[in-house]
Amino acid sequence: MRLNVGQRVRVVEDEEPPVLLGKMAIVETVKLPAKGVPTCEVRIDRSGELVSLPEKHLKPVETVPSSLLANNLSVPWDPEPEEWIDKYTDNSCVAAHILENLLFYNRLIVPTIDFSIIVPLVHWLGVPILNEIITGEAISFVRTSGSLAYAGNGVGLQMMEIRPGKGMAEKEPWWVKVNRCSPKEAVALQLHNRLSGLNEGLIDTLGKLVEVCTVDTALPEFNEKVMNETYRDIQGSRVLADDFSKRNPSINTIALNKLPGVEPNQIRVFSLLPKPAVAGDEIDTTLRIGMLNLEAYLAEEAGARDMVTDRNYGQVLRAKAERYTGGRIAQASFSSLLGIEDVPDIVPAIMGGEVDVSKVWEFRNKRTATEFREWFDQIGPTNPETMASEYVKSLKSAGFWSSWKGKALRFITLQAIAGALAQQSGGASFIASFGLSAIDCFLLDRIRLGFRPRYFVDELSNLFPE
Repeated sequence: MRLNVGQRVRVVEDEEPPVLLGKMAIVETVKLPAKGVPTCEVRIDRSGELVSLPEKHLKPVETVPSSLLANNLSVPWDPEPEEWIDKYTDNSCVAAHILENLLFYNRLIVPTIDFSIIVPLVHWLGVPILNEIITGEAISFVRTSGSLAYAGNGVGLQMMEIRPGKGMAEKEPWWVKVNRCSPKEAVALQLHNRLSGLNEGLIDTLGKLVEVCTVDTALPEFNEKVMNETYRDIQGSRVLADDFSKRNPSINTIALNKLPGVEPNQIRVFSLLPKPAVAGDEIDTTLRIGMLNLEAYLAEEAGARDMVTDRNYGQVLRAKAERYTGGRIAQASFSSLLGIEDVPDIVPAIMGGEVDVSKVWEFRNKRTATEFREWFDQIGPTNPETMASEYVKSLKSAGFWSSWKGKALRFITLQAIAGALAQQSGGASFIASFGLSAIDCFLLDRIRLGFRPRYFVDELSNLFPE
């Protein structure tokens, strides 16, 4: 694929040491020599460095089918994050929800600032399974530095970073450094400081894998796609415009950059649980809508098609509701489909220890599960009712070959073929040579004429105890 000037790209190959691997960049020039390899000069995010790379080392940002930006797995940066870490490590909800989503999405993309999410992932999934998940690109990461904040003195909505003062870099706490260092180093710092007993070699391997599977972006279009978009959302919503106008004579861009609630030398950082004194004021509302737009921008940078979030603004921002609830609707569609066959919910089963994590991951990689995700994605999980209807149709369309007579005829046909293949099978029964019993041959999901979602549902139900 030929790249163009101004195009957003990711570095997917790099010389040793791989200092640019995963970095985002913008193409500034494209060189097409008569002989030799096409090259591009690209401006690297964060550093601003202009480097020349072979075109094959760069990959354009494209939407990935069957992919979900899992904002609900994003751990917000906090100087004292123990409360959040405890929340994710107290029970196996993280592992359970990840494995459930991976049954109907090919890839989950986790937004992060400091890779603290890696602690509960290792804690609940274990390094071997997590290595498989990342190696198979079932999970990847999109990383940005800083936190969403609202600053006084007319600055408004911005990204805020904590950096060490002059001459203080060597004394910088690890939990501050982890926001800006390489993904590999960040993973190592998190695991060294928050988990014990891990082999150094495993930590190093996991860090390298995470680095390869991370989109590292500096959000170069933040002002347009987050700040200005948020202000347009406020101005375009009658509910929000009326609410903001109660204390602000105008809600133009200048006024929205000077909302009451912070002094000129102050800054308020986005928090999932704001202090009661400021919860729901204009700045808090601006930060929450801003986080919606930031998540959408991260999804764009990472190539995620769907995203899941919970900011409670779906009714106010109806025009954007579908963009923000695609993942949640897909999950509801998946649940409604399993409900038709009375298959238990996989999440409480994993959390309760009824189903082993490794068994679910093993099942997820079977051909049946892969074909199911393709079917699920093609049907388009736009709403649970449509998905349930399509599933019922697929059951009805099984036709003659799913009937008792059809199964019997297929069984008889297979036995007849045995005579023709007796020499190749050493005189043994054709069915026996394939390890099939007569009963197996009567099962539609053992002898397939094209994929049907019922195969997936039946095999999934087998994971549960009787």
